[in-house]
Amino acid sequence: MEFNKNVVRILLINIENKQLSDDFLNVLTAKNVHDNIQESLEYVEYYLHILSEGGFIDLIENGEIFINRLTYKGQSLLDNIRNQQVWDTVLAKTSKLNSVSLDVISITAENVVLELIDI
Repeated sequence: MEFNKNVVRILLINIENKQLSDDFLNVLTAKNVHDNIQESLEYVEYYLHILSEGGFIDLIENGEIFINRLTYKGQSLLDNIRNQQVWDTVLAKTSKLNSVSLDVISITAENVVLELIDI
C-alpha cells in the first residue's frame, strides 16, 4: 500500500477535533474519525495502526480499535502540519522522493516551521 501523507494529516486533525468537541466523552473509534477520508474503514484502520506504532497516537484494541488520545509526538506533528502553507511546503519537499517515513515528514515539517519563523 502506498503511503498517503494527506490521510495521516486528516486523521490527526479529526482525532484532535473530536477530542476537543463537546462529545469528548464519546469513545473515539476508527469509524468516527473516518470523516473526510474517501477510503475504506480497513484503510483507515491500517493508518491508525501505523500512527500508533510510530508513537503518534495511543490505541486500545478490544475487538475494535479505540483511539485513546494523540501523544505528545502526535500533537507536535499536528501542530507543525496544521497550517496549509507549511503542509504544502512539506508535500513539495517530500515529493522529490517516492516515499518518506512519518519521522521524515515530522522533521521536514519542523524545519519548515523553523524557517518560517526565521530560526
